[in-house]
Amino acid sequence: MSGNSEETRVYYEAAAKLLAENKYEEALEQLEQVISRDPDDAIAYSNKAMILLPLQRYEEALVACEQAIKINPDDAITYVNKSAALMHMRRYEEVITACDRAAQLDPNAATNDPGVYINKYLALLILGREVEAAQLYDVIQQYPHIRDRLLRLLLSMMKGEAAFKRL
Repeated sequence: MSGNSEETRVYYEAAAKLLAENKYEEALEQLEQVISRDPDDAIAYSNKAMILLPLQRYEEALVACEQAIKINPDDAITYVNKSAALMHMRRYEEVITACDRAAQLDPNAATNDPGVYINKYLALLILGREVEAAQLYDVIQQYPHIRDRLLRLLLSMMKGEAAFKRL
């Protein structure tokens, strides 16, 4: 929070509460209040992007990430959010770049946020870069929480593909 006012804090807390209740639109409104009061609050833009993702508003999420990066180019979480938006937009080379930047800025980002490894792994596979994907999977194996999440995601994708083939 760059604006440390009590009012800004109240909006952040309201947004967090609404987000926990999966009330994304309402949480977004609270963050818009923060941004209107402090347009240089990079965290608000990054959080806005995070909320726009489950709403499937990927272009807007990317714009919010770019705004956050313009204000604070050193926030790893913003690059994780950016990689998620780019993944949904099928901009795979940029996904890899965003994931690499997140890991460069915060070496713990990859282990703290599974999206760093998962998004990069999927992008590498989609781009046909199997050797790099296999090398990354060897790293992922060291982190059971990331490996398990990736395997659940891949299983879900396979089930969806099988259901589609039955149509």
